[in-house]
Amino acid sequence: MLSNPDFPLINVEAVITANPDCDARDDGYISTLEFTMPNNATKFIDVPPGANVCWRSDRNPGRPSPGRWSRWDRAFLVPGRTISANL
Repeated sequence: MLSNPDFPLINVEAVITANPDCDARDDGYISTLEFTMPNNATKFIDVPPGANVCWRSDRNPGRPSPGRWSRWDRAFLVPGRTISANL
């Protein structure tokens, strides 16, 4: 569960992967999601067993520039449990 408690409308990129490198698109990579989140929004991301989710958002949420992302954050998941994280 990814939440946006602090920012206005923000662009987010999430990667579902079993690879330890969030940028890698080879072994272990499953999919990429791109979406926008308004303030106080929550997004549930389903992840298959054995994978984790990485996410990043606009580097400057008030003045986004295409391709300028924050650093990656990563949730290490446990099957059957919901993990809650904020942007």
